[in-house]
Amino acid sequence: MRTILSALSVATALAAGTLPASAERYYPWCYQEASLDGAVNCGFSTWDQCLAARHGVSGFCQRNPWYEAYGPGDVGATPRKAGRKAR
Repeated sequence: MRTILSALSVATALAAGTLPASAERYYPWCYQEASLDGAVNCGFSTWDQCLAARHGVSGFCQRNPWYEAYGPGDVGATPRKAGRKAR
């Protein structure tokens, strides 16, 4: 029984981790190094920023798939109205 509960809690944690955090910020451009580990940096607002970071090293710039799927993140979220209460 413990094994089943442990497996269920691990599966739930993994499933919950697939969605972005509400405070997470995504940028539209990623730079991927052409190295053995293929490190990725997705912190660029513009194509030119990405190209400048890539200057002198091998790698390539590409669109950020997380930005494409979720947008920039929860930057422009509005707070709840003052009079509403959760039940």
